[in-house]
Amino acid sequence: ADSAAAAREQVATDTDAVRTALENASLSEEAVTTAGFTVQPQYDYSGDTPELVGYRATHAIRIEVADVDRAGEIVDLAVENGATSVNGVQFTLTEDTRAELRSEALTDAMDAARADAETIASAAGLTVTGVQQAETSRDRTTPGPVLEAARSDRTTFSPGPVTVSATVSVTYGATAE
Repeated sequence: ADSAAAAREQVATDTDAVRTALENASLSEEAVTTAGFTVQPQYDYSGDTPELVGYRATHAIRIEVADVDRAGEIVDLAVENGATSVNGVQFTLTEDTRAELRSEALTDAMDAARADAETIASAAGLTVTGVQQAETSRDRTTPGPVLEAARSDRTTFSPGPVTVSATVSVTYGATAE
């Protein structure tokens, strides 16, 4: 645009159109949030000195959709209603699911640590007597890959598996057998 105000006004109009379309598609206000906003001058650097050629405004929105099957539909809807770029699609877990899976991963990690300790202790002629210290790191969630289908007039996604892993460090006490 010719001015920062005009750029801001245009992006506000475009963003309102996208938000309205998403609301009409039954997405809640909480599912559509602002991820970033900028208004910046744009320069032409081809000459000896930079020349101001206009202003660009960007209003990035984050859309969270619980139904994976609607992800492509929502991307198409946003683009059809004024969104000019899609900067990434990520498949992840709800907080409740992530917490449940982390708990399972920690239990599995402790079971594996105990089995390893008992094997090592037995090989050394010792018996494990109990846990002296246990620590864990922050959980890691690895989103599945996003693969866009190539032959379709609509955007479709094939999310890969999402994994949750946990690491424990355990010190066991042991006594001679």
